[in-house]
Amino acid sequence: MTDVEKLKITMDERFSAFDHRFDELMATLSGFASDVNARFDAQDKRFDAHDKRFDAQDKRFDAQDKRFNAFDARLSRIESKQIEHDKRFDATDEKFNRLMNTIDGFVKRLEDHEVENAARDHKMDRLERWVKQIAEQTGTKLSLT
Repeated sequence: MTDVEKLKITMDERFSAFDHRFDELMATLSGFASDVNARFDAQDKRFDAHDKRFDAQDKRFDAQDKRFNAFDARLSRIESKQIEHDKRFDATDEKFNRLMNTIDGFVKRLEDHEVENAARDHKMDRLERWVKQIAEQTGTKLSLT
């Protein structure tokens, strides 16, 4: 056998060994890729389950948003009515204050009138006493008729 033939056989053996090692490596990588794919599939299933849960939460949030929007609308109506009532109460307050001022004016006039009547009554009592004193001193008899 010539050196070239020996070299060819050696090279064939080496390539065969290399092919065998490469096939083993490819089998290992293929197994690893299958494991990774299986893990990714499992993660995908878990994500799908989470997605379903998130979808359910989104529906609940949408329902809550609708309730909050309805509540906001009700609060806006109540607020506008409150403003309207405040205006009405302010107007009523003004009317009440004017009425109280008017009543205070009448009460003052009554008090002034009572003071004047008391002064007049006192003056009349004094005049009656003077008349009686004059009648007694002059001997004049007083009659009511």
